[in-house]
Amino acid sequence: MRNACVLAVGIISIFLAPFGCHGRALQHEFTLAPGQGHHVDHATAMLVPINESADVPVGLDVADDQLEDLLDEYVSEKGISIERPEEYEYRRAARIAVRRATQDAMSGESGTVSKTVGFEQIVPFMLDELGSEADLVIVPNLAMRTGIYNGGRGIRWDGVRRRETGSMLLNMSGPSPVASIFVVVYAKDGTRLFSGYGGLDTVFEVSLRQKKFVLREDRLTNVRYLKEGVCVAFYPYFGEDERC
Repeated sequence: MRNACVLAVGIISIFLAPFGCHGRALQHEFTLAPGQGHHVDHATAMLVPINESADVPVGLDVADDQLEDLLDEYVSEKGISIERPEEYEYRRAARIAVRRATQDAMSGESGTVSKTVGFEQIVPFMLDELGSEADLVIVPNLAMRTGIYNGGRGIRWDGVRRRETGSMLLNMSGPSPVASIFVVVYAKDGTRLFSGYGGLDTVFEVSLRQKKFVLREDRLTNVRYLKEGVCVAFYPYFGEDERC
């Protein structure tokens, strides 16, 4: 019997309720096309440089290199060989791919005529420009999300719980801005297979001197937090038995 936490009908968005999967409080947002979890025939994946497909929120680029390494490590552990283009190579290929995809859309060869193209249409051209035969394309970005305090020092969002420290303890109630990683997995033909959020870290604290919120100096430095967030972001693409 399928795990009750995953009910796939068409393309779905799911929030796993508190005390659901994993035996702990987990509220995790993801989309998964039925039957599109990881398959053994997906042997290689291109990992796009982090934050290259979206504007990164101010102050959240401090752990980009480490997060890319953790993404590489996590996916490689699943038996998938990772390709990582240099940023300048990716940007060049992406620019050309956008032009090619736009020309294709305008010509009507894709079945429709449009002046705009989505990332799904760009993927095949991008892989071609990079000379890659990867089965998958993984696109990671950082995002500001909303965490909710649930009593005491606990704050939860996007599948994780954190224990708050520092000056934020002065007012622990209601929502709070937090950081998550958002990953999207595409097939080589551009089909969007999966997307998911994984909570990373709190990023603000109260400055008593300045009387305002400021970025925490220790934001995104806890490797255990980063590893957990990466794992949660991919759940349940690699199977419903995954533990983070």
